[in-house]
Amino acid sequence: MLREHLLNKFVLIGGMPRSGTNLTRRIVGSHSDIAIPTAEFQFFRDYRQGKTIRQILANEKLQSWGVEFADLYEQAPSQVYLAVLTRYAEKLGKTIAGEKTPRNEFYLDLAEEWLKGSQLKCIIMMRNPIDVCASYKFIPGAQGKNEKDAGLVYRSAHEWVRSITVALAKRYARPQNYFLLRYEDLVADPHAQTRALCEFLGVDFEESRMLSLADFSGHKDNTSFGQEQNLQQTYRIYRPESRKQFLSNDETMVVRDVCGELAWAVGYQDEIFMPADREAPGDGVATKKHQINKLRRWSRSLFPH
Repeated sequence: MLREHLLNKFVLIGGMPRSGTNLTRRIVGSHSDIAIPTAEFQFFRDYRQGKTIRQILANEKLQSWGVEFADLYEQAPSQVYLAVLTRYAEKLGKTIAGEKTPRNEFYLDLAEEWLKGSQLKCIIMMRNPIDVCASYKFIPGAQGKNEKDAGLVYRSAHEWVRSITVALAKRYARPQNYFLLRYEDLVADPHAQTRALCEFLGVDFEESRMLSLADFSGHKDNTSFGQEQNLQQTYRIYRPESRKQFLSNDETMVVRDVCGELAWAVGYQDEIFMPADREAPGDGVATKKHQINKLRRWSRSLFPH
């Protein structure tokens, strides 16, 4: 009976790294019906990169799930993907399988094809691109950690635009299957946003379990900046301050030029994202000088000496 229920609905969580995907995993995965593994599966990415099923399942993080893989090596990728996650859900005695991996939204063609027999419920996280790029720059082990690396910021800014564009398109086309969640809204009002998530997922709102991150009590936050003292706390959900100060002026300009228009359109109305037609008008010489300086900053940030 449990296995039949597991094929009815599937929860997929994606979004840019450092956008709150881990927090959402812990909230949603603490629901008594929903199983979200404690480690990222990364199945779609590894499959698209040409890895074999045996190579994908050899990931050390998967060994902690307590799921048997040996009989799956010769199965089709779609069957393996579903089998591993449904077995994990069965192990926990939960009726809805799912997983969280950053950038899952870039593989939604595969997800929709492989999960066409289930009701796909996809949550895509969105966060201010300034904070995403700053946090990604300082992620433990990331290239450029604690260093000026405009290339890393440039790449993450472009990925942010791609992620949000895909999320908006999917949400527009199939709102019953796609939920775009702002990280800032989640940490500002966890109660309201988690209730909205439950309505989207079609499950009861379990406030105490979900907002205390009950099934992830032994897992720490994975912030890039360590534990901070000036955080507002609701249950075990924290509201961090802006990460703007961790980007240089040149890096901030890169994020503005790549993400600004889209960021403003989706509600991040920071002054640096203000569209040009809303800026105070100036004389032609001043405007030209501003553009020249802007291009110089852009060039220096991309090709630092």
